[in-house]
Order: sequence, then structure tokens, then C-alpha cells
Amino acid sequence: MRFHQSATEMAASAGRYSPENMHQVWRDFGHLPDAIGQIAAALRITTQRAGGEWPLHPAVVEQLAAVHGMLVKAAETSGQVAPAMRRVHEQDLVRHEQPRRNERLWNVTGGAAQSQPVTHRAK
Repeated sequence: MRFHQSATEMAASAGRYSPENMHQVWRDFGHLPDAIGQIAAALRITTQRAGGEWPLHPAVVEQLAAVHGMLVKAAETSGQVAPAMRRVHEQDLVRHEQPRRNERLWNVTGGAAQSQPVTHRAK
């Protein structure tokens, strides 16, 4: 078990993350509870083994159990991220899910083709 190595790989993966679009980000956020839950499960197993197999003082096992409890809570709390994103970005997500005909013509990326509004002045 190499927690540091696994955590380093996860951090590197997060740094390389390049979603296709924000809809992908929303879907991926929906997996946060499972991902953090897997980390919590690894610590639960470690805590059980620390208490039953390894010559560790009970205070150490208690600390591991406390960290496990925090990870479980983090997994539960992370379940609120995707619904919050859905709630505050509803219009954006619906545009992706149900695009209007030729939606791509609405260039809202701020690219070079973006035009300035025309101002008409009375003569």
C-alpha cells in the first residue's frame, strides 16, 4: 500500500484533465462521491488491519478511524457538487443536451469573429 504514490498519480491525473466540454465536467463531478468513497474504503481497510494485524497503539488506530470518518463525510458532501452545478448552470447544460438548430452559430467563446453591437445615432 503506497498512499503517497496513489495520491501523486491522482493529482497528476487531475492536472492533465482536459474535458471535451462543461457537460463532461458535470458528468465527472457526479462521480466524485464514488471516487472519494474508494479512498475512504482503502483507509477503512487499512484501519481494520492496523487494529487487528499490526502492532500499533490503539491511539494510532483511533486517528486512522477519525480520518476515515472525515473521508466518508467528504464523499457524502461531494455528492452535492454535481446537483449544485446543474442548478446554477441549468441553461448551459440544457443548451448542450437540447441544442437549438445551428446552435454553433452563437459564438459565445469570445473568438476573433465576435462582433461589437451596432450603435445607431439619430441625425
